[in-house]
Amino acid sequence: MKRERKRFKRRAMTLMEIMIVIVLIGIIGGVVAFNMRGGLDAGKKFKTIHAHDQVYNILMMEIAKGSCEIETIDQTWENVLKDSPYAGKAKELVTDGWKTRWTVTRVTNKDDIVITSPRYVEIMASNDTANSTVATSS
Repeated sequence: MKRERKRFKRRAMTLMEIMIVIVLIGIIGGVVAFNMRGGLDAGKKFKTIHAHDQVYNILMMEIAKGSCEIETIDQTWENVLKDSPYAGKAKELVTDGWKTRWTVTRVTNKDDIVITSPRYVEIMASNDTANSTVATSS
């Protein structure tokens, strides 16, 4: 009894099938990259808002302790931040989420300071717009 061997035809992928696979991989990669960019921007916004609050609180605590003068805080704020025991990573706190340096100014005739960066102003403006939209739709 002879064994009958089944012969399988090997079928190669056509050029069209390969091109379709490459296009699908490109589309999936584009969607993933687009979603990651949104997540990165959200992370930078989060870092900016929280770094702003942290810098403000640290500087106000140092002023209250008497380790610096509010009259000169706009020139010495980086050194005050670096020397403060409350700032764990002072080098990271001197910039916002987009690596733009903060601007610290003293409010005239008040014992207060204002900390800003161009991106922080944009974030706060977009939050105010979103909050007013929510308030008017309620």
